[in-house]
Amino acid sequence: MKGLIKFSNRIRRESMKLINKNYVQNKLKKRKGECEKCGKCCIGCKFLGKNNICTVYKKRPWFCYPEFPLDKTDQKVFQVKKCGYSFKK
Repeated sequence: MKGLIKFSNRIRRESMKLINKNYVQNKLKKRKGECEKCGKCCIGCKFLGKNNICTVYKKRPWFCYPEFPLDKTDQKVFQVKKCGYSFKK
């Protein structure tokens, strides 16, 4: 079930990119902070190695979303409570 929710969130983001070409850029303008590389948003990924370190960070597969998280919805879906990113309204 959790995988289905994450997949539907991915479809949400991809759909919005098709509808609004500036969707990602607009969302990123509202994002503050930086990635702490904690791996919390990647829990369950087969490429997440020991100590929550990504083993393919520099050469990501197609399903990795480099702009993740785009908004609080992404954080909520992936249950990331403490993150280096925050979002303006």
